[in-house]
Amino acid sequence: MDFGRFVGIGLLIATSACAQAQDAFEGKVRNLAHPRYAEREKAARELEAAGESALPALRAIADSTDEELRARAVAVADRIERTARSQRLLAAPKLSFKFDKMPLDEAIAEVGKKSTTLLFDRQNQNQRHQTADHARHG
Repeated sequence: MDFGRFVGIGLLIATSACAQAQDAFEGKVRNLAHPRYAEREKAARELEAAGESALPALRAIADSTDEELRARAVAVADRIERTARSQRLLAAPKLSFKFDKMPLDEAIAEVGKKSTTLLFDRQNQNQRHQTADHARHG
């Protein structure tokens, strides 16, 4: 089989799977306005469990004329974003060191430099995420 055709088929399958996932999210987002409370709550739980991949479908409702649907979609999106932000903050940083035949005082200094740099990088990253969140929500 031709490599280009193989790649094309793979992209088609991936695109189809992505479209199906978005269609599933759109159905769940519509269920946020379901007449039955249990169905609305079930949809909210399922969207939250899906995490950040559900955000595009939730944000697409921003122009909806249904006030309750918009409010529920915003609330679910906020919870997903808050959870994602918390997970990023709580993620343990990964450091790797190699100290073959290095004096202890130099090794300790290197650990200090790397961990301090990592700490400041994480703080800057978190500030960027918070700024982006504030910009989205006004």
